[in-house]
Amino acid sequence: MKYKHFTKEDRIKLSALLKTGITKIQISEILNKNLTSIWREIKRNHKQEKYLSGFANKKSQIRKTHRNKKIENDLSIRKYILKDLKHYWSPEQITGRLRNKEIFS
Repeated sequence: MKYKHFTKEDRIKLSALLKTGITKIQISEILNKNLTSIWREIKRNHKQEKYLSGFANKKSQIRKTHRNKKIENDLSIRKYILKDLKHYWSPEQITGRLRNKEIFS
């Protein structure tokens, strides 16, 4: 099976199929997606133990907008990093804070 990203329609179908109570194996066959992709989609995009297609699509869009964001080109992120480095924060701490603020993912 060739990998294809989940579309908005795929997410709507996945949400509806999960509500019916059928197994994830059956869902993967219906959507023609790998079982691992189904698990990953649910894990990455759930909210309070529920998979909601609208919420999942929104999270996906947020990740897409930040995907090509380069630190060198974003002055505010660069300043944030330099300030925290001066406070002797580790790169892991800085990255964690940026991810919590949904600036960097």
